[in-house]
Amino acid sequence: MNISFMLLSAIFILLYNLFVLTIYKKTRIVERINGVEVRVYNSDIVNAYSMFIPFLVKNFIIISTGVLNLSDCEKRAIIMHEYGHIKRGHTIYSFILIFLTVLTTFYLFTEGLVVGAFLITLAIIPFQRYLLRKMELDADKFATKYVGKDVLISLILKYGDEKASIFSTHPSASLRIKAITG
Repeated sequence: MNISFMLLSAIFILLYNLFVLTIYKKTRIVERINGVEVRVYNSDIVNAYSMFIPFLVKNFIIISTGVLNLSDCEKRAIIMHEYGHIKRGHTIYSFILIFLTVLTTFYLFTEGLVVGAFLITLAIIPFQRYLLRKMELDADKFATKYVGKDVLISLILKYGDEKASIFSTHPSASLRIKAITG
């Protein structure tokens, strides 16, 4: 196996972990759900996401201070959606998808197949985004079991994306609502 490929792969894993750890360190714990830390960062924009740190084999949820300003029901819906990503394994699947995409690209690039690396990456990204949109729908379904449909639908109407494309990570608000009510 090509030493450049192995070195680039190791650097990617290291940088990914450092990136996630940097985010982790810039946040503070506000609560725990079954051992999963819910951490907060300073931003008035309503946003949340779940992450996985491979080196620590640890999942956590990050919410903005904007989420803390919502009603308790809305805050719970957002947190349960993100918790759904963790419980359904989405954070680990997402890491694996990113890692395999980068690994494939690095391999082709180090073998001198630059055009192949570019084409494979272009083909993989829409597939990866498709899977991410499916994971969002699954996390919505998970959250409705804990907070009901109405609260989640209200949040999606307020903060969801009106449109989605092949490169979107989230389905459109109308598709998410249809999946919840359907």
